[in-house]
Amino acid sequence: MKKITIIAFLLVAGLAFSSNVNAQGFEPGPGHKQINFGVGSSSGWGTALFAGMDFGIADRITIGPWVGLRTRSDITAFTVGFRGDYHYGSHIPGLPSELDLWGGLGVGYTNVAFETVAFNPVTNSFEDRTVNEGYTDVWFRAGGRWFFSPNWGAMAEVTGASRGDLAGAMVGLSYKF
Repeated sequence: MKKITIIAFLLVAGLAFSSNVNAQGFEPGPGHKQINFGVGSSSGWGTALFAGMDFGIADRITIGPWVGLRTRSDITAFTVGFRGDYHYGSHIPGLPSELDLWGGLGVGYTNVAFETVAFNPVTNSFEDRTVNEGYTDVWFRAGGRWFFSPNWGAMAEVTGASRGDLAGAMVGLSYKF
């Protein structure tokens, strides 16, 4: 998974410095709509898949839903959340218009399911049992996106969370419509 993350990061970095790409810049504003999806890693939880949407509500501000699925051989975690981002790239002089930089906060609920062995006093034996536990988490993130066409962009994002379970790196694609 580390190789995939490194390769994707290098791809995004290469696109960011390419001058042969013809694209339109990212200018979020009221009415803007975009979908994001990809893969990542998260604090020892194994592979993560994510998807979300961004809706422009004001100049440089987007909000939207976010879902993530993280798996490891013995644990599955599913997160449903809501995020808000501020797109600050236009404040930095000299950046290409195709580059979108953002930072933001999110809040969500995570359900964790795992198998365990527990003692059943009724049958006086140990039994396999599925445990489901949930918690609410707050996380922050920072990311960048390069639009290599009018609608498609490659993105990378790093995330930190209050519990640490959502901390990690993600790479993916964005589609604006």
